[in-house]
Amino acid sequence: MDLDKYGFVNGYTRERIYEDNNGMTNIVLFIGIYLGIIFLISSTAVLALQQLSEASDSIDRYKSLRRIGVSQKMINKSIFTQVSIYFGLPLVVALVHSVVAIKVVNGFLTMFNRPDIGVSSLVTALIMVIVYGGYFYTTYTGYKSTVKNALK
Repeated sequence: MDLDKYGFVNGYTRERIYEDNNGMTNIVLFIGIYLGIIFLISSTAVLALQQLSEASDSIDRYKSLRRIGVSQKMINKSIFTQVSIYFGLPLVVALVHSVVAIKVVNGFLTMFNRPDIGVSSLVTALIMVIVYGGYFYTTYTGYKSTVKNALK
């Protein structure tokens, strides 16, 4: 019990503490997911712009490859490999970090008798991978069409 300056007793019930904890947890989860989405969109946009600007810078290299007899299929495979590496490495690092973070957060939440967030985390991760894959596909097709149009 806690006496305030007027001599009243402030008491907290288990339900009130549980409700306050739920409210704080929801706020933190919302902010975390919101920031994650913002960082995902901004980082993929930067990656896409960097790759597309590199496409126009590499036109001479692809023309040289074409002159020595490399087929369009091989050039497309080279483009796919390059864009996959640029998009794949950050994705792998993020997934490893997320798996570790989810295990830590689940351990923390079990102290407060909270449910496991594994399923909701997987759904969120799946949505983010789909968005990331959309950026990857758009970047790949843009890079490929830039090179193809320059080689004509």
